Amino acid sequence: MWAEGPGGVYLAARMMAGKYKLSMHKSVWRSAYTKESEFAFPETGSRLHKEWPRPSEFEPGWTRGPVVIVPNIGMKEPFLIRANDEPKSVNWFEPAPPDGKRVFELVFSAPGIKAEEFRSILAQVRDGTLVGSLPVSTGEMVWLYTWVDHPLQPHERAVVEGLLKDVWVGVDSDSGREKAKSLNLLWVGDIEGIPFIVDIALGREYVVIKPQERRS
Repeated sequence: MWAEGPGGVYLAARMMAGKYKLSMHKSVWRSAYTKESEFAFPETGSRLHKEWPRPSEFEPGWTRGPVVIVPNIGMKEPFLIRANDEPKSVNWFEPAPPDGKRVFELVFSAPGIKAEEFRSILAQVRDGTLVGSLPVSTGEMVWLYTWVDHPLQPHERAVVEGLLKDVWVGVDSDSGREKAKSLNLLWVGDIEGIPFIVDIALGREYVVIKPQERRS
């Protein structure tokens, strides 16, 4: 998450930030592929994926932002990620229990609101942990908090099961399978006008050697 330009706030998966991002401006929020991705939807010729009007305040001075859920699908062969290979600025969180989810939610506050007031609002909503905040050039502040929930809600489970159906990444050999470092699925939709993002970390079991006839 970062802020840039006159009131723009951006959210992206770190490995995809150069290709796909969600941008939140004063009156409209969008998810789209970047110019650098060189991708456009064939139907429209546009990089735009989805667009929403900024949600209304749920309390005076407070606006709900995008929600990211990271479900625990019970991967069988997790990738080994060494902490010293990652930037020191990365925050690590315990995963949810199997069939649960870790949730990250953004909340926008009007200029002048302090952290103590955010904690008061947060206490009214759920038992979450404040991760951090980001100042915006408009004077607003974006707050990020997280919590764990179990089990997945029916609509979340439907999205996850749909994404995992017949998913695999093909490689040509065992060495290619061993070289794979990480694998994620990303889905962007909305619930009642709030952007809703599902980020699924997959295990190495989804990296398979391609059948001979598919190799070329």
